[in-house]
This record gives sequence, structure tokens and C-alpha cells, in this order.
Amino acid sequence: MAFVSEATNLLGAGIDNNGIEDVFIHDTADGTTERFDVGSGGAEGDAVAPFSNQFPTISPDGTFVAFQSASTNIVPVDFNGSADIFMVGITPLTALNSPPTADAGLEQTVTEGDFVTLDASASSDPDDDVLDFTWKQVSPATPVVALDLSDPEMPTFTAPDVTDQTDFVFQVSVSDGINPPVTSNTTVHVLPSLAEITGIVTDENGDPVENAVVKVLRNSDNAAATEFTTDFTGTFDITDVHAGDNTITVSAPGFEASIVDLPGVDPAGGVIDVGEIQLAGMTAELDGSVFLSNGAPLVAGTVELLGNNGKVVLDAQGNPLTGTTDSAGEYKIPNIDGVAVSQVATLRISAPSQGLIPWTVASPAIIPGEVSVLDFQYGSLQVSLTGSSAAVRRKLDGTAVELLFGNVVVARNIASGGVRTFTFPNVPAIPVRVRGTNNAARLTGQIVPVTVNPGSTPTTVKITMRPFGIF
Repeated sequence: MAFVSEATNLLGAGIDNNGIEDVFIHDTADGTTERFDVGSGGAEGDAVAPFSNQFPTISPDGTFVAFQSASTNIVPVDFNGSADIFMVGITPLTALNSPPTADAGLEQTVTEGDFVTLDASASSDPDDDVLDFTWKQVSPATPVVALDLSDPEMPTFTAPDVTDQTDFVFQVSVSDGINPPVTSNTTVHVLPSLAEITGIVTDENGDPVENAVVKVLRNSDNAAATEFTTDFTGTFDITDVHAGDNTITVSAPGFEASIVDLPGVDPAGGVIDVGEIQLAGMTAELDGSVFLSNGAPLVAGTVELLGNNGKVVLDAQGNPLTGTTDSAGEYKIPNIDGVAVSQVATLRISAPSQGLIPWTVASPAIIPGEVSVLDFQYGSLQVSLTGSSAAVRRKLDGTAVELLFGNVVVARNIASGGVRTFTFPNVPAIPVRVRGTNNAARLTGQIVPVTVNPGSTPTTVKITMRPFGIF
């Protein structure tokens, strides 16, 4: 603050003795007052008339003061006999005052939920100025902690929940009100609080479920523990479950997923046994249709799901997994539970009363939780019989033309009356084998493999008969 005053006691006793008003600057920061209408050696201004010093003005940056003065000794050469305008440099207070030292305190390692105190008390000021403290979180961007600044020198906060170790960097800005603020950083390493849980996954019969995937997520932030896949014992042991309220999700092939609440996980409480988590079997349905080779629907045919033992598989209620084709040839097998799906080895279509060749399909595609559709149409097989020579061809009557599934004969025709072409209707549209035998005439034919096409257009094959021992 710049001003003109005739007071003689602003600088102390015996210092201001020139008897006129002088130009003063009062520093409101440190309370000091300094006179500026003086010569370079510190001599008082020599003006004698009233109003010799007027109009003091401080520059915007506070480094100079300008004023009008009639004194002639402020500069070495001043002989114009008139009042002049002078500009005198001001020694800034910062040049007389040292900046403080900022110290944000030591690094800390804590666990989520811990009470944390930041400590800038080691900050200091060489001039013993009163210090102001301002804190901010530098990183991470989230989560942002809520600092309690009741004591700005030592603020506090509660370590937030984290999924993994998270380093929180805080910066303190220390100001003495005179110099530019100085800063210092400190880091708080926040570790997750982890617990161990164990349990067992079973099916509806209480049997262990293998290959069940167990997932645990904390409700507040979806912090995930390591996924665990059960072995044949069905047990699980997860060692990195986050503290707080969690949710367990268990899934396994052929089963409905199960969701279990796991509230209030406290790592201090030791290993948590969540007990048995039971999975309900995921049911499937098998639908489809069966048509004969001529396109007509198979009516009152039986469709069965068989196990490796050749017996019909039962559902969870003990009912056989079979279906009967209706007037449109359609069938439906519902309520195929997950256990049953795993037991199914083959599907078999049969109609014994209609003389239909049974059709067996290995590993039918049945998907748990879905409606699977399997359609079937029988085909027609036309076999031509001939001989390797004219003599053989004359002996073909009595030759048996046979269809084999594996080594089992499923259909047979006998050559007679010169008939040498045979049609087998309603043959399963799968690979079969055809052979000719005539032991009485001592003739044999090679076994011919053929894949039967579905529909009414016959799949054709020729068998050539030869005398025994000639191929």
C-alpha cells in the first residue's frame, strides 16, 4: 500500500526528521513500512515546501513505486528546479522470505477398509510462516477417496475396495502465503482383503458333479475371484475371495446354473465352508419325424434312447425315454435330464409289427436345455445278381442275397425262377453291407459295402457270384 504522510514515527524514533510529507509503502503481509523519497545513500529528501511529495502509485506487479517529488537529492543530478516524476524499485517480500519445504509423508501399504492417515507434518518453513495445506488425489482416476480434511496437515480416509493392489498417489501443496506453493507426493498401496472358501457341487441325487465351474464376484464392484473347475470329487477351494458381500455362480454341462448368496465375507474369520451346492439337471427334448422310403409317414413306430448296455435310458422319475410316431410320423421325447443325456449312447427306430428293419444311430445330438430335432427317412436298395461266367449264371437260383448291419443279417431275398434283381424297401439310410451266398451250388460272392440314400429312388449295387475259392 503506497501513501503520503507527514507522520514522523512510521520508521521509528529519530529517523524521519525532514519535516515534510514523505512517500511510504506499507507491506500488509509482514507489517513493515518503508520510505521511498530518499537519496541513493539513504539521505532524506531535501524538499522544504508542503506538498513536495505527491501521487504515489505502485506498479501492477508490485515491483516499482512512482511518485512526484520536489526533492533534488533523490538522484545525483537534478538541477531543473521543478518537481519530477521518479520510479523506484521495490524489494519484493519474497526476496526477503524463503519458501517452505513440502513433505507428504512416507509411503504406506494398507488393506482395503483400513483407516489411513496422510501426514504432512514434516513440512516446514525457515521463516516460521503459518502454512496452509491443500491435498489432491493424483491417481488413479477411480475410485476417488473421500479425504477428511478436518486437520489439513494430517487428513484421513478409509481405504476403498479394490480388485487388485492399487497404488493411490496423493499430492500436498504447501503455501506460506508469500511464495509460490510447493508440492510433495506420497503413495498409499491398497491391497485387496481376501478370504478362502470351500464347498462341493452335487447333482439332484447328491452325487459329485465333475467339470462344474465355480465363479465368485463381489457385489459392490464385481471383483472376481479365480474361477475353479471341479474334479471328480465335485469339491472346490478358492483362496482369493474378496471381503464383503459376494455371489457364487455354479454352472456345469447338462445342468441349470445355480446362484448362491455369500454375504459378509470376512478374511479374519478363517476358511469359509459354503457346504453343498446342488445343481438341477438341465432337461432337453428330442423331436422329429420318421418317413418310409416311399415318403409315407411311419405310424406307430417306436423311437428309443438306449444306453451302452442296450437298455432304454430312464429319466429322473424313472420313466423310459421313448416316443411313438403319430399319424404324421412325428415323435417327441421330453424331459431328458442332464444325467440321462450323458447316458444316451444310441437312438433306435423300430416297428416290429410292420416288419421294419430297425434303425440305430450312434451318439444322437441331444443338447441340454434345448429342443433337438432329428428327422429320418428310410431308403430303397436295389441289388442285381450276376455270375462270373455263363456256367455260374446258370446256377444262381437258390442264391441268398442278404443285407447285413455289422455281421447281423437284417433282410434276405432268395433268387428263383430266373429273377436276378431284388429291391429292398425301407432300408435305414446308413452304410450297410450286401452279400450273396449259395452253399448248395458252391457259389460265393464278395461282401459289398454301400451307403443307402434316403427316399424312393433306389440305391443300386451288383453282386457277382463265383465258384468257391475263386475271387
